[in-house]
Amino acid sequence: HCCCHGLQNIRFASALSRSAGRDWSSDQPCYLSEEFFEASYEDIFAYIGDRYRADAAPSENFFLVDIAAGDNSNWCKCTKCRRMFSEEGGTEAGAVVTWANRLSEALNEVYPEVVYGIFAYAGTNKPPKNVRPNELLYITYCFDMSCDSHPHDGSVCEGDLLNHVPYGSYPHLQNHNNVFMAQNLREWAELSDNMYVWFYDLPGGLVTMSCVHTALRDFRFFNEIGVKGVFWQSEDYGYSVGKVQKWLMAELTWNPDMTDEEFDAFYDRVLEALYGGGWEYVKEYISVVSAIYETGPCMHCWGGWLDEPMWEKRFDGLYELLEAAIPLADSRKQEMRAVKLDASCLYSGCLTSYFNAVEAENSERVAELERRYQLIFDRLSKFGLKLEDAELNIQSDLELEAWLCKDSYGWHTRPDKSKMPERVAAALAEREKEKKD
Repeated sequence: HCCCHGLQNIRFASALSRSAGRDWSSDQPCYLSEEFFEASYEDIFAYIGDRYRADAAPSENFFLVDIAAGDNSNWCKCTKCRRMFSEEGGTEAGAVVTWANRLSEALNEVYPEVVYGIFAYAGTNKPPKNVRPNELLYITYCFDMSCDSHPHDGSVCEGDLLNHVPYGSYPHLQNHNNVFMAQNLREWAELSDNMYVWFYDLPGGLVTMSCVHTALRDFRFFNEIGVKGVFWQSEDYGYSVGKVQKWLMAELTWNPDMTDEEFDAFYDRVLEALYGGGWEYVKEYISVVSAIYETGPCMHCWGGWLDEPMWEKRFDGLYELLEAAIPLADSRKQEMRAVKLDASCLYSGCLTSYFNAVEAENSERVAELERRYQLIFDRLSKFGLKLEDAELNIQSDLELEAWLCKDSYGWHTRPDKSKMPERVAAALAEREKEKKD
């Protein structure tokens, strides 16, 4: 029942957008205009008819039409839409729900078996003050730009989740964290019995990230307020603990009322199946990493952020845990998973520690970090894995990576550019030249 930008993806009312020189992926329509209602009704009516003929409806494979808004925040600025925005308490949801109510009720006269999916997302997370969604609307609440360090019920968040991101891109999210996101979801759940959640967990490349520590609390929260289901978006390259999280989330989707003991027993079985005899070391590793995030500042769900002081402090202990886990794997697949987890640990630890060791002129520590960093490539090569195959663009030289690594969110503290070694400056110049070419 979750939806995903149906308006742009299925191209409803696309003739209208083209005639105006627009696209629903970059601009929102005027949801209150008669022209848009008629164009969207005509296209969606035809779409359902085509699906019914193809599926010999009614069919268990076709019961919902995704009419969710395009992936942008460029809302209509006409007088009617701005007036409704104000009357509905400062949200675009009033206009969207008004349109979706009218549309679904009209289509229901012909196709009573069908329901319709809309978003609470990017301008509509806040529910409307007066308009109420009808029973034909299924609402997907998107936790985009939520905090993945802390539970999604808002019980832990205190800071600003976008500490490290320029607000020019997200001005509406200043002073924003799970407290506000959770409150919006609770209010939506009071308006509709058809609530679903889009859960974002987007770790970046090799930067390790864990939602294991919040999974049980998150699903309990969703279940308690009446959420019917969860679409969990987790994009990774097989490194870190993504596979562990997928198994846990899948189980919690069906059993959100698990006790702590039941969850922990299932968690143990998952770790043993994935990592073999060294699973307890992996569990301790994940526990330490989780503590780094839970006790740290709010971090938004697009990942790619590290608490440098905390990682540097814990790195040696984390390194030792996975060094103990790898040789205890019972199969080649389990060993490969442990090595890929170790790659995340080594990358995060080496990068957060490197410049402090350099500035302290601790040549012994620098040499040890370089040795550990090289283990990433040596161990992955055993399984035919190359980081460039995963499009991660990771330098095999620690000094180069420490200076040149992608750091969209400002976690990585580098020395002033005046201290940049000549070979690094040359590599940077070559990179910039390639971009221009």
